Amino acid sequence: MENKSLGIYISNYNVIGGVERFVENFCKRMAKHYNITLLFDWVENEELLFDASKFTDVIKIDKSKIYRFDYFINSTAWGYSPYDNIEASKVVQIIHADYRHVIATWNFKYNKHKKTTHHVCVGEIVKEAFEEATPYKCDAIIYNLLDNSIKIGKKNKNKILHLVTLSRLSGEKGFGRMLSLANQLEQKKIPYVWNVYGNTTHNFAKQLVSTFKNNPSVIFKGVTREPFKEINKADYLVQLSDTEGFAYSVYESMQVKTPCLITPFASGKEQITHGVNGYILPFDMKGINFDEILNKIPKVPEFEELGKESDWIKLLDNEKN
Repeated sequence: MENKSLGIYISNYNVIGGVERFVENFCKRMAKHYNITLLFDWVENEELLFDASKFTDVIKIDKSKIYRFDYFINSTAWGYSPYDNIEASKVVQIIHADYRHVIATWNFKYNKHKKTTHHVCVGEIVKEAFEEATPYKCDAIIYNLLDNSIKIGKKNKNKILHLVTLSRLSGEKGFGRMLSLANQLEQKKIPYVWNVYGNTTHNFAKQLVSTFKNNPSVIFKGVTREPFKEINKADYLVQLSDTEGFAYSVYESMQVKTPCLITPFASGKEQITHGVNGYILPFDMKGINFDEILNKIPKVPEFEELGKESDWIKLLDNEKN
């Protein structure tokens, strides 16, 4: 019996980002269950399309054309809206962000399209925020899928503190806090290296990188397509964002048993327990216990992936949904 058809859409396909990781891992994991077509509007690097084409058909959306699938998933809420180009029996809108934060602080308002049959939230806090900030209900919580081909590498015994960050270089990702943390490490004469992975080619990123000119131990390395290898080498992954829906890099860090330093964004409590698999640092970056961070590096407990392929199959194939 032939697999059913499934379309998935990403508006802006950037080199790095949580939505991008969601789409890549979803296609890789679910291609054995469905005939998947990945639609996109804009891509930052053509190599991304080559990688995705190993698992799916990849098509730049033609805005004058109708695409027909059994099921359709819209993975983005920004950019070009694909709904007028889609016919499907189930149309799923993924909610990735904490909508309380983005509606209050960004120029954004979510309006459900009439074709949308289901909202899927990527975590408990995302669901809570979505239902508080909009008049709509979340139909299912399905946590992001990970790349399940990843093997945990041997952990390094680093001679100095080794930090890593993998992030879009954008305003909400907490680079001001990163600068504060770097300055505090240097003031306390704590030797460290901090590798930061993200796209440094756009103007905002270039300006951001320049603010670390007096912090030579913070090294902007550009983009990596194998983030787990860099996370595995580190003592901590650092994510000091204003907000996260469900932080993908933190999730991938748990996968390879690297503890995290995060800020108390709402969804962080779904991923990090202070002192167990990382430390939660205050938004104002004051009163940080550096002795604890240096001398009590947590040993991350056994990790079990929260999202399952079966969660998606149940949602999509269940005729009662």
